[in-house]
Amino acid sequence: LLKKNPAQRIGSGKGDAADIQYDVLVFLQKHSEEDTSQFDTRFTRQTPVDSPDDTTLSHSAELAFAVSLFLSKV
Repeated sequence: LLKKNPAQRIGSGKGDAADIQYDVLVFLQKHSEEDTSQFDTRFTRQTPVDSPDDTTLSHSAELAFAVSLFLSKV
């Protein structure tokens, strides 16, 4: 898609959008639920750490959340 000449861009040939769809499907295939091959190893080799959640909502945010819950049930 980043080719300067439009005729050389994926999806510009006879296959049109099907070329792009096939390319994306091949790229997104994973071998298992733990497959991280599509991620940069700078991130996958790090030890995972849970982020603490010590935030609290303001009173106005709590009210907005309560209103949205109420409206979603109406």
